[in-house]
Amino acid sequence: MKNWQEKLMRGELSDEQLKGARMSVWFRWAFIFLVTTLLLAQLFLGYRQESMHAFILVAIYFISNTALWYAMVKRYNPWWLGYLSAVLDISVICSHLFLMTSGTDPLGITSAATLFLIPIIFLLYTFRLDRILMFFLIIVALTGFNMVYFLNFAGNQDFYLQSLSTSPTSQIFKSAYLFFTGLLCIHMQGFTFEFINRQVGMEKELTEAQTRVVELKKENLQSQFEVLKQQVNPHFLFNSLNVLTSLIKVDPDLAESFTERLSKVYRYVLENKEKDMVPLSTELDFLNSYVFLLDIRFAGKLIVEKEIENKYTGMLIVPMALQLLIENAIKHNTLSKSSPLNISISVDDGNYLIVKNNINLRETRMQSTGVGHENIRSRYKLVSDLEPEFLLTDSYYIARIPLIPAT
Repeated sequence: MKNWQEKLMRGELSDEQLKGARMSVWFRWAFIFLVTTLLLAQLFLGYRQESMHAFILVAIYFISNTALWYAMVKRYNPWWLGYLSAVLDISVICSHLFLMTSGTDPLGITSAATLFLIPIIFLLYTFRLDRILMFFLIIVALTGFNMVYFLNFAGNQDFYLQSLSTSPTSQIFKSAYLFFTGLLCIHMQGFTFEFINRQVGMEKELTEAQTRVVELKKENLQSQFEVLKQQVNPHFLFNSLNVLTSLIKVDPDLAESFTERLSKVYRYVLENKEKDMVPLSTELDFLNSYVFLLDIRFAGKLIVEKEIENKYTGMLIVPMALQLLIENAIKHNTLSKSSPLNISISVDDGNYLIVKNNINLRETRMQSTGVGHENIRSRYKLVSDLEPEFLLTDSYYIARIPLIPAT
């Protein structure tokens, strides 16, 4: 636990130390209330002389703690304030003990209340997470406690030597008890810090995870929006309407089929744009309508072949992933009847959907819409640890899209 304070950032350590200081302030309020109640009862029973000096000390303690409370409210907790409050706490205890033993009750030096109260002070200062302050508190407490005893012992040796409970030997054992109690609190302070450090670390991890989830959700929404834009962009709609216009004049029956498939494409987009996953069979049905439109538009310049066994059709895929890949292939390659764009779709043994096309790049590259690979990657991050893979060889462009088993 060496240099354990350095593990927390300065701001975090200051916050935890401020919490410990506030705990001490509230303990003093409870202590002042309890002592005042007892003194009033003691005064009522006729112990006027014994009570007056205690009332003075309580009044001083009250004024001092009010100042400390105001500092905590203002979040003012400089390093020296802890040392000042430590001196204040021990001074009040030892002053009361000295005035009691030297004036009215010499046996007060054996008071169990004093031996109980000082360890409580040690325990409270444990939560201030300041090891040097704890050593200082122990030294001040032992010095004050023994100073009270030996000042009284020097003035009345015969009285203090007549009983073991008031003898110097007993005082040494009491001091040892206080010393080891203080060391125990220092040791516990280290464990307290480690606990707080772990909690802070867990909170950081949780915050980072929540932030990442929010970012992924935002990316997913953006992806859905971009996919929708891609599907209903004016160019696609304009080209489809041009084809439809030509078909109406030349082949009305085919124009009717074209219209039905076009409506299916847009219906699929609207119905599935907010879904994280869809069955592969649903995606393939959509793809059939989409490819039908492309076949009529490109007339033999595009060949799409699917070889997918039925056992894979129940697995899940992000919606419109296949459309994005085909659209990208068309966008970046030239298409002609003599050199058509060949796209094959299959599934490998690792449950990855393989979309493969030959490469015949355009001389003038078209501007990307930014909807392709990153879109698919971002949406897969939300639903699976598996990631899509995109490979470029000399002759082919290959996309490997994970298929997720349906639960």
